[in-house]
Amino acid sequence: MPVNMHVIGNGIVVLAFASLLGLSGSGCAAPRAGEMHVGPLYQSLPDFEGNAGFQFAGPLVERRVSPEGKRFTAIRPFWSHAADADAHRAGTDILWPLGVFTSRGNELHWRMLPAFGHVFDTDASSSRHRWALFPILFGGRDAEKQAYFAVFPVGGRLHAFLGYDRVWFVLFPVYARSYQGENRTTSVLWPIYSRTTGGDNERWRVWPLYGYSYNPDRWTKRFVLWPIWTSVDYHYPDMEGGAGFILFPLYGQVRLPRQQSRMLFPPLFKVEWGETDHFAFNAPWPILQYVDSPNQQRFYLFPFGGRLRRRHDHSWFVLWPFVSGRRSERPREVLTRFQVLPFWYYEDVRKRLPDEPGSEGVSASEHKVPVSRYVRVWPVWMYRREEEQSLVRVPDLWPLRQTPGIDRNWAPLWTLYRRERANERRLSVWLWGMARWEKSPEEHDLRIFPLLESQEQDKTRRWRFLYGFLGYERDNLQKKYQLLYFLRIRRMFDGDEITSGDAYRGGR
Repeated sequence: MPVNMHVIGNGIVVLAFASLLGLSGSGCAAPRAGEMHVGPLYQSLPDFEGNAGFQFAGPLVERRVSPEGKRFTAIRPFWSHAADADAHRAGTDILWPLGVFTSRGNELHWRMLPAFGHVFDTDASSSRHRWALFPILFGGRDAEKQAYFAVFPVGGRLHAFLGYDRVWFVLFPVYARSYQGENRTTSVLWPIYSRTTGGDNERWRVWPLYGYSYNPDRWTKRFVLWPIWTSVDYHYPDMEGGAGFILFPLYGQVRLPRQQSRMLFPPLFKVEWGETDHFAFNAPWPILQYVDSPNQQRFYLFPFGGRLRRRHDHSWFVLWPFVSGRRSERPREVLTRFQVLPFWYYEDVRKRLPDEPGSEGVSASEHKVPVSRYVRVWPVWMYRREEEQSLVRVPDLWPLRQTPGIDRNWAPLWTLYRRERANERRLSVWLWGMARWEKSPEEHDLRIFPLLESQEQDKTRRWRFLYGFLGYERDNLQKKYQLLYFLRIRRMFDGDEITSGDAYRGGR
């Protein structure tokens, strides 16, 4: 029998019109005030934290406002903005990670690759600030209100840059001068010629021919025909008389008051021993590494396998960097981590209770309370738990650990299933809102677009099929039925008697 497309089209129009009537709230089992659910097309339902707002076109457009006044708006993946007025914090992402703007109080950090900057006080017109169009243009104003500017490699001045107080250069690397505390360094044809004076350091070099570095309280270092000859003499109070040298690539040695080492073809072969039961060797490095000392035990057969033990940490690997694990036992918490890159990652953090583990009648495990857990099977599934709250996401395409920029801008686009849980509350969402199930001790809520909506709360229960084609509602002793969108029947329970109202059309 041929299919009549005209009839099918008319049927779709009738169903859509009836659905709109159901969405208007005039029918049985209507949504609560201010709430609407049209699957992934539009939702105005609170999220799991109780934040009001809406989603449009699945996860593409979203807006949320928390009871405390926190706000979040996103047009994914192009733009998102989050603000917390009470904490004076805000953040805006533009095609993350391309553009990021974050503020806290009057301080602003921004990045719009390849440019970035930092304003220390947005309310002050002459505030300290810095900016860069990396790696060509640099500028700003320092804490003493002095402006600076540089065009790399032509020339200019930089303040508070890469650990230096000030840097001045012309046609880098032809000439540069830097200041770091009381130390002043002059470089010509860097790294060939450099001299540092002032403060507690004195350095001079004509690389690679000769150079030295002298600190009266720490060391004297020299090189000749770098890296062929390098040497050091220590002046630390507990290392007085210590010295070492390397004749690369043949031999090297270090002699300290409580430790000595010898190197053959450095850094390939090395043996080290000390007065405190310390012994270590590499044969050759980095393939075979062995350390046995009071504070560390290490055995590496790199990259096939290895283990490392310190006072509170135990780590190991197999086929580095693919398979590895770690266990860290601190006075207040215990961390366990295991990963098989890039597919599997597991991390568990537990808090220690004040009682001593192993006390009479109590097992050690009873004294570790779960704090957080993170499990990822990439790219299929992710589970994250913090205290009593948890999140499951399927799939999880981001291969790294939790990243706020991904959570805000990208993860909602590829997440087909999400489950959130806190104590006895649960929320599950499929296909960007096509189906939604929420459960708590006070309420059950199920929505499957466009087929079914069902809510149960205390003594109230309601459901409707196809937005009112069929519907049912019970509120205490009253029942309502709905047929074909327009026909409604009301029944009242009064003890053992049942009173049926007249069938009516329109209204409630």
